[in-house]
Amino acid sequence: MKKAAKSPKGKSPKLGEMLGRNIARERKAKGLTQQELAESIGIDPVSLSRIETGATVPSLQRLAVIASALDVGLVTLVSSTGNHLSDQAQEIATSLKHLNGNDRRLIIDMVKQFAKRLSEK
Repeated sequence: MKKAAKSPKGKSPKLGEMLGRNIARERKAKGLTQQELAESIGIDPVSLSRIETGATVPSLQRLAVIASALDVGLVTLVSSTGNHLSDQAQEIATSLKHLNGNDRRLIIDMVKQFAKRLSEK
């Protein structure tokens, strides 16, 4: 079992934190515990916890295994959502993908109503 690569000191600590947040978000969206995800990717839960907290940065190979286990693309795990509309739309799409069509439609209608109301202020 390979260990996740440690984040070099002084080198982009935010990368590990962003990856960890994205992995944790996707894991929770799938309803998985750290134990369950760790078992499915062949690492111990402590290692996964260190990845999710940004204490260690996984190798690209490990990241691909995690993405596969979570049924998401690598880009989902390595992208930080900023203020760009396309990033925000992707974040919303990711959040909605586990819902059925009727529930997604309901949320889309609600977002439209909120946007309309906010634009009238």
